Amino acid sequence: MNALQITAAVLFMLILPTLGGIPICALIKKRYTLSSAFMLGLLSEFAFCQLIFVPFVLIRLSFAACANVLLIFILIMAFTGAYLYWINVRYGREMQPAKELAGWDIADIILFVGMIALIVFILYNTIILQHTDDDDSRFVVNAVDMLRTNKLFLTDPATGAPLDYWKGELAKDVTSPWAIYPACIARWTGVRAVAAFHSLIPVQVVILASFVYYALGERLFSGERMSKSMFVIFVWMVNLYGFYSLYCGETFLMTRGWQGKSIVAGVGIPAMIMLFLDVYQDLSQRASYVLLILLNLAMCLLSGMGIIIGGIMVASFTLIYALEKKSTEIVIWGLLICLPNILYYAIYTIIKAAA
Repeated sequence: MNALQITAAVLFMLILPTLGGIPICALIKKRYTLSSAFMLGLLSEFAFCQLIFVPFVLIRLSFAACANVLLIFILIMAFTGAYLYWINVRYGREMQPAKELAGWDIADIILFVGMIALIVFILYNTIILQHTDDDDSRFVVNAVDMLRTNKLFLTDPATGAPLDYWKGELAKDVTSPWAIYPACIARWTGVRAVAAFHSLIPVQVVILASFVYYALGERLFSGERMSKSMFVIFVWMVNLYGFYSLYCGETFLMTRGWQGKSIVAGVGIPAMIMLFLDVYQDLSQRASYVLLILLNLAMCLLSGMGIIIGGIMVASFTLIYALEKKSTEIVIWGLLICLPNILYYAIYTIIKAAA
């Protein structure tokens, strides 16, 4: 990759999602920071991807149409976020990191710096090292075929032959079309699809995971800065030394960060636990339910496993909370959140039956 491609990657994968998260923060009345803006911006992108990609695949629109619609959404959100941030700066309500650091003692700073150093080390190895396996012949090849043929999942990844219908593993890609997003990144940045998968997406995922872990630590250790940094360090150390099985979550997150099921396991599930902790604290806080809807859609995009696990987690938490809190409102919200899972599973079943 050359300097121009790297700059484009930073723009489309880091800067624009961060700006795009500011309107979401404003919508749910959450004070935005760098981490919250990035998390919510990327979450809204993934949710929007799922909402448009599945219909586009079903009605067989072109890949270029997918990429263009997503780009328009990203730019609208980013420009809106930039405008809101400018308004805040103009009226003196901008983010002030110096004040946020007030009250930190030396131990807090040392642990926080250590946490950042560990994340940088992981990012370095994510960029330098590369893991390839048989899944490259499906996900990466699907993206390559989209860029080559301008069609969505209508090419046999094994033979390259054109298809009239989705067969085999491609049936799952109709309802969880994750490969389209890295293909869009490749189109916008000018890099090859394999580079987008193996070099760019893992960096974005590591940064996203780190923000999610820190936000989860805020829920578990409210007001304890040292504990939050230690929590992130602990989770990443588990990821670094969790290679006890080829199929464990740590192996997938560290070596297959470009795969949707890896992001579901390493980021989606912790994020859903975090949001349900917020729901438990205040059942009437609708912002948490809105974020759960977006997160659930994002997990549906990433993997068929996300459709199943997301639905199971929402149903389980909803049932437990409804019984403990004696609330019917959370049951209604739980059903609303799970509607996409039911719809996408029904679509997948119909496609498999017709194949």
